[in-house]
Amino acid sequence: MQIEADHKELLDTIKGLEKFSGRASQELLQKSDDISKALQLFSNQVIANSARLKRIHDGVEEVQTALKKRKLTDDFDQIKAWISPLEPYKRHRDILSKRFEGTGEWFLRTEEFRTWCKSDDQDVSQVFTCYGIPGAGKSVMASGVIEKLLEGAKSNDSNTGVCVVYVYCDYNDAVHQIPTNILGALLNRVIASLSSEIPEEITKRYSNRDKKEKITLELKEVCGFLSNIFQSFRRSYICIDAIDECIDDCRKTLRQCLGSLLEDQNLNRSVRLFLTGRPHVKEYIEENIPCPNLPTSSTLKANADDIRAYILHELDSDRYKRECMNDNLRNNIIERIGESSGGMCVNLPIVP
Repeated sequence: MQIEADHKELLDTIKGLEKFSGRASQELLQKSDDISKALQLFSNQVIANSARLKRIHDGVEEVQTALKKRKLTDDFDQIKAWISPLEPYKRHRDILSKRFEGTGEWFLRTEEFRTWCKSDDQDVSQVFTCYGIPGAGKSVMASGVIEKLLEGAKSNDSNTGVCVVYVYCDYNDAVHQIPTNILGALLNRVIASLSSEIPEEITKRYSNRDKKEKITLELKEVCGFLSNIFQSFRRSYICIDAIDECIDDCRKTLRQCLGSLLEDQNLNRSVRLFLTGRPHVKEYIEENIPCPNLPTSSTLKANADDIRAYILHELDSDRYKRECMNDNLRNNIIERIGESSGGMCVNLPIVP
């Protein structure tokens, strides 16, 4: 009897444990599921917050980059104004805006000009000069050359492969067009061509300037900066229009600096110089610009095709042409103006 009682008690105990175990398992499973859901929710929040934080981080970086660019622009504007008050870009855009489309293309296609631009042959002169009487279109031609070189620089595979700098001389602005300002204007264009920040040597020199004195860079410093930065480029083009409009002392000083750049062994003949001027400076340039070979030279005159294209454009634009124009008069106008141009095209560069 006692054995049966013990057996029954054991069975009851086992059943109780089974019931407890079942309830415990269910509770643990439920808690485990709740924990899994909580972890998933937390994970989702982390992912969402990470994405949000990344957007915030990217936004902050964009703002910092924009502020940095703005500061660099502000810094460059201040340094540029300190280096030189001349702004050749404005003059360049003004001439281009008045240049009749296609004017001077014949010159850009000449073998002499193409060779000067691209050849690395030691026998090719580093200097190309264009001479012409007043009104022959020298400045217009210079603007076309500059644009051609700039296009080539933009299409170059390397961002630092080619540098193009230029300045337009003007006897009406002799007060400002002194050697340090002219060469400083070239330096500003070189700095603008760099894909990186303003060279540290220039920013340091600007920071250490005497703010009480309105003194800019010394001529020797400008030439040194030009030489150092030109070494970053495979080829550097310097274009100076109307060099005859510089006073004699100014032209002499320019010649010294330009000559030092042409002869600089660190630049390894990578500098090309393009000059325009009136015929009377030809002898001076050939005798005083140091160059192993005589400058490649061209005499500019009004091109018959340029004149014809311009006259046809003007005649076709005349609103009264149907009333008073016939083929005979049209041809007579073209012939007479072409014959009387005298190698000049003063009015040629008018609105394309």
